[in-house]
Amino acid sequence: MIDPGSLPLRLRRAGARFRPAALALLACLAAPAPLKAYVNDALSFAYEAAQNAVEKDGYVVRRETWTGTAASDKPNAIRHHLTKGNSYWFWLGTDHENAELIIRIYDSNGRAVETQTRRFKNAVAARIEVPRTGAYVIAFRIRTRDGSEADWGLAYGYK
Repeated sequence: MIDPGSLPLRLRRAGARFRPAALALLACLAAPAPLKAYVNDALSFAYEAAQNAVEKDGYVVRRETWTGTAASDKPNAIRHHLTKGNSYWFWLGTDHENAELIIRIYDSNGRAVETQTRRFKNAVAARIEVPRTGAYVIAFRIRTRDGSEADWGLAYGYK
Protein backbone atom coordinates (compact mmCIF):
# COMPACT_ATOMS: atom_id res chain seq x y z
CA MET A 1 0.00 0.00 0.00
CA ILE A 2 1.20 3.51 -0.76
CA ASP A 3 1.77 5.84 2.17
CA PRO A 4 -0.16 9.06 1.43
CA GLY A 5 2.49 11.02 3.30
CA SER A 6 5.05 10.03 0.69
CA LEU A 7 3.03 11.59 -2.17
CA PRO A 8 3.47 15.19 -3.25
CA LEU A 9 0.91 17.50 -1.62
CA ARG A 10 -0.97 17.98 -4.95
CA LEU A 11 -1.54 14.20 -5.31
CA ARG A 12 -2.53 13.80 -1.67
CA ARG A 13 -5.30 16.38 -2.10
CA ALA A 14 -6.54 14.78 -5.29
CA GLY A 15 -6.49 11.32 -3.71
CA ALA A 16 -8.46 12.54 -0.71
CA ARG A 17 -11.35 13.50 -2.97
CA PHE A 18 -11.89 9.95 -4.29
CA ARG A 19 -12.76 7.38 -1.69
CA PRO A 20 -13.11 3.70 -2.69
CA ALA A 21 -16.90 3.83 -2.20
CA ALA A 22 -17.14 6.86 -4.46
CA LEU A 23 -15.09 5.09 -7.11
CA ALA A 24 -17.35 2.04 -6.91
CA LEU A 25 -20.43 4.24 -7.27
CA LEU A 26 -18.88 6.03 -10.23
CA ALA A 27 -18.06 2.69 -11.88
CA CYS A 28 -21.66 1.51 -11.44
CA LEU A 29 -23.08 4.70 -12.89
CA ALA A 30 -20.71 4.69 -15.82
CA ALA A 31 -21.30 1.04 -16.72
CA PRO A 32 -23.99 0.61 -19.38
CA ALA A 33 -26.99 -1.10 -17.80
CA PRO A 34 -29.39 -3.01 -20.00
CA LEU A 35 -32.85 -1.52 -19.79
CA LYS A 36 -35.64 -4.02 -20.15
CA ALA A 37 -39.17 -2.86 -20.64
CA TYR A 38 -42.06 -4.34 -22.52
CA VAL A 39 -45.73 -3.74 -23.01
CA ASN A 40 -48.08 -6.61 -22.35
CA ASP A 41 -50.66 -6.04 -25.08
CA ALA A 42 -53.08 -8.56 -23.57
CA LEU A 43 -53.10 -6.70 -20.26
CA SER A 44 -53.41 -3.39 -22.11
CA PHE A 45 -56.63 -4.66 -23.73
CA ALA A 46 -57.93 -5.66 -20.28
CA TYR A 47 -57.19 -2.16 -18.94
CA GLU A 48 -58.91 -0.57 -21.94
CA ALA A 49 -62.01 -2.65 -21.16
CA ALA A 50 -61.89 -1.38 -17.57
CA GLN A 51 -61.93 2.28 -18.55
CA ASN A 52 -65.72 2.77 -18.51
CA ALA A 53 -66.21 1.03 -15.15
CA VAL A 54 -63.47 3.16 -13.62
CA GLU A 55 -64.45 6.53 -15.08
CA LYS A 56 -68.25 6.25 -14.94
CA ASP A 57 -69.00 3.69 -12.24
CA GLY A 58 -66.23 4.46 -9.72
CA TYR A 59 -64.43 1.12 -9.69
CA VAL A 60 -60.86 1.07 -8.40
CA VAL A 61 -58.45 -1.08 -10.40
CA ARG A 62 -56.11 -3.12 -8.24
CA ARG A 63 -52.42 -3.43 -9.06
CA GLU A 64 -52.55 -7.20 -8.79
CA THR A 65 -52.85 -8.75 -12.24
CA TRP A 66 -52.30 -12.14 -13.81
CA THR A 67 -50.77 -12.89 -17.20
CA GLY A 68 -49.81 -15.94 -19.18
CA THR A 69 -50.08 -17.91 -22.37
CA ALA A 70 -53.00 -20.26 -22.94
CA ALA A 71 -53.52 -23.07 -25.39
CA SER A 72 -56.58 -22.56 -27.56
CA ASP A 73 -59.85 -23.74 -25.98
CA LYS A 74 -58.16 -25.07 -22.81
CA PRO A 75 -59.63 -24.08 -19.44
CA ASN A 76 -57.67 -21.70 -17.23
CA ALA A 77 -58.51 -20.53 -13.73
CA ILE A 78 -57.45 -18.04 -11.09
CA ARG A 79 -58.48 -18.45 -7.45
CA HIS A 80 -59.05 -15.19 -5.62
CA HIS A 81 -60.51 -14.11 -2.28
CA LEU A 82 -63.53 -11.80 -2.59
CA THR A 83 -65.36 -9.91 0.15
CA LYS A 84 -69.13 -9.92 0.73
CA GLY A 85 -70.80 -6.62 -0.07
CA ASN A 86 -68.24 -5.57 -2.68
CA SER A 87 -68.79 -5.48 -6.40
CA TYR A 88 -65.93 -6.70 -8.60
CA TRP A 89 -65.18 -6.51 -12.30
CA PHE A 90 -62.70 -8.94 -13.86
CA TRP A 91 -61.32 -7.90 -17.26
CA LEU A 92 -59.65 -10.51 -19.47
CA GLY A 93 -57.71 -9.37 -22.52
CA THR A 94 -55.75 -11.09 -25.25
CA ASP A 95 -53.47 -9.88 -28.01
CA HIS A 96 -54.69 -12.58 -30.39
CA GLU A 97 -56.91 -11.08 -33.09
CA ASN A 98 -60.41 -12.56 -33.53
CA ALA A 99 -60.17 -14.82 -30.49
CA GLU A 100 -63.33 -15.83 -28.64
CA LEU A 101 -63.04 -15.10 -24.91
CA ILE A 102 -65.22 -16.83 -22.33
CA ILE A 103 -65.18 -15.92 -18.62
CA ARG A 104 -67.18 -17.33 -15.70
CA ILE A 105 -66.95 -17.06 -11.92
CA TYR A 106 -67.51 -19.95 -9.50
CA ASP A 107 -67.85 -20.02 -5.72
CA SER A 108 -65.79 -22.25 -3.42
CA ASN A 109 -68.28 -25.10 -3.93
CA GLY A 110 -67.83 -25.02 -7.70
CA ARG A 111 -71.23 -23.47 -8.41
CA ALA A 112 -71.45 -20.80 -11.12
CA VAL A 113 -72.15 -17.37 -9.67
CA GLU A 114 -74.47 -14.94 -11.40
CA THR A 115 -72.44 -12.36 -13.30
CA GLN A 116 -72.95 -9.53 -15.71
CA THR A 117 -70.69 -9.84 -18.75
CA ARG A 118 -69.52 -7.41 -21.41
CA ARG A 119 -67.60 -8.04 -24.59
CA PHE A 120 -64.99 -5.75 -26.09
CA LYS A 121 -62.53 -5.96 -28.95
CA ASN A 122 -59.84 -8.35 -27.64
CA ALA A 123 -61.38 -8.43 -24.15
CA VAL A 124 -64.29 -9.69 -22.08
CA ALA A 125 -65.42 -8.67 -18.60
CA ALA A 126 -67.47 -10.22 -15.80
CA ARG A 127 -68.98 -8.39 -12.82
CA ILE A 128 -69.96 -10.08 -9.59
CA GLU A 129 -71.85 -8.80 -6.56
CA VAL A 130 -70.26 -11.00 -3.91
CA PRO A 131 -72.91 -12.86 -1.90
CA ARG A 132 -70.48 -14.44 0.59
CA THR A 133 -66.87 -13.75 1.57
CA GLY A 134 -64.55 -16.48 0.41
CA ALA A 135 -62.45 -17.94 -2.37
CA TYR A 136 -63.84 -17.67 -5.87
CA VAL A 137 -62.56 -19.10 -9.13
CA ILE A 138 -62.36 -16.92 -12.20
CA ALA A 139 -62.37 -19.42 -15.07
CA PHE A 140 -61.77 -18.58 -18.70
CA ARG A 141 -61.07 -19.98 -22.14
CA ILE A 142 -59.56 -18.39 -25.19
CA ARG A 143 -60.51 -19.93 -28.52
CA THR A 144 -58.32 -18.92 -31.43
CA ARG A 145 -59.43 -19.57 -35.00
CA ASP A 146 -56.15 -21.17 -35.99
CA GLY A 147 -55.77 -23.17 -32.76
CA SER A 148 -52.60 -21.34 -31.72
CA GLU A 149 -51.70 -20.23 -28.21
CA ALA A 150 -52.71 -16.77 -27.05
CA ASP A 151 -51.21 -14.42 -24.50
CA TRP A 152 -53.70 -13.22 -21.91
CA GLY A 153 -53.91 -10.68 -19.11
CA LEU A 154 -56.45 -10.48 -16.29
CA ALA A 155 -57.05 -7.36 -14.21
CA TYR A 156 -59.72 -6.60 -11.65
CA GLY A 157 -61.33 -3.74 -9.81
CA TYR A 158 -63.81 -3.28 -7.01
CA LYS A 159 -66.14 -0.80 -5.31
